[in-house]
Amino acid sequence: MHVRECYMGDLTPDSEVTFVRAGGTVPWDLYEKSLHETEKEKISKEISEIPEYVSYRHEDDIEIEEGKTYLMFLWQSDTPAIEGSLAINGYQGGLREYNPETGMVLNNITGGWEELSEIISSLHE
Repeated sequence: MHVRECYMGDLTPDSEVTFVRAGGTVPWDLYEKSLHETEKEKISKEISEIPEYVSYRHEDDIEIEEGKTYLMFLWQSDTPAIEGSLAINGYQGGLREYNPETGMVLNNITGGWEELSEIISSLHE
């Protein structure tokens, strides 16, 4: 992703960083490799047809859309899934759509729009 601005921390504006987040879509064979034997046995009893892909995301998380601008809460894990990547933190609250024309950020919980300046000032309290 391209960093537009950094309000807290040490990311450099106009830099590019790799990010990861919980959930996603993976081919069945990769998903199956991640399971313990007991989980594999349980799933084999519950499904009649093996899907091509398995998708998972936390409840109420939003999908990241290319070309949109977001306010993200990121952290550096000691053991990142991808070397050098930053993780989106906070589930549905950690990734919020931002409208650069209005300066407003979407609240994923209420569906309302909030002033970015108010969110930023609350970070420094």
